[in-house]
Amino acid sequence: NTTAGGVATGSGIGPRYVDYVLGIVKAYSTRVGAGPFPTELFDETGEYLCKQGNEFGATTGRRRRTG
Repeated sequence: NTTAGGVATGSGIGPRYVDYVLGIVKAYSTRVGAGPFPTELFDETGEYLCKQGNEFGATTGRRRRTG
C-alpha cells in the first residue's frame, strides 16, 4: 500500500509515531510485456519518456512501455 496509512500497517509502527509524510509521484505510467495499455505513447513523446526516465528493465534491459 503506497498511502501514508500503509506505512503503519506495513511496518508495524503505529500511526501516532508517524510525524512526517513525504509524497513522491511518477508523472507517467509504465508497463513491461504484453497486455492492455490504453494510454501507451507510440510517438516521439513515448520515446523521450523512456530515454529521460531510464525506463529499461533492470534484468533484461528491455524497454518499458510508456504512456
